[in-house]
Amino acid sequence: MAARIAPKERQMAARIAPKERQMAARIAPKERQMAARIAPKERQMAARIAPKERQMAARIAPKERQMAARIAPNGRRKSARIAPKERQNSAERAPE
Repeated sequence: MAARIAPKERQMAARIAPKERQMAARIAPKERQMAARIAPKERQMAARIAPKERQMAARIAPKERQMAARIAPNGRRKSARIAPKERQNSAERAPE
């Protein structure tokens, strides 16, 4: 069956392909125009936002560091407690 269908499929594809190419050829320039129009605006927006982003990041960073400094010691203590048990478990599992 596949052998019978294949030639028809090929014919159809041969008919459609040129039209597809035409359509693509028509659309592509418009797409490029649109992209050319949008790109500068995108850049403007990005240029406006970037400094604000940097300001925000500059404000947040010290706070983040403070928070991390507060949390970290506890985290380290906990991990120090857990570590020996973890080592035992891994040692038990290893022979398997």
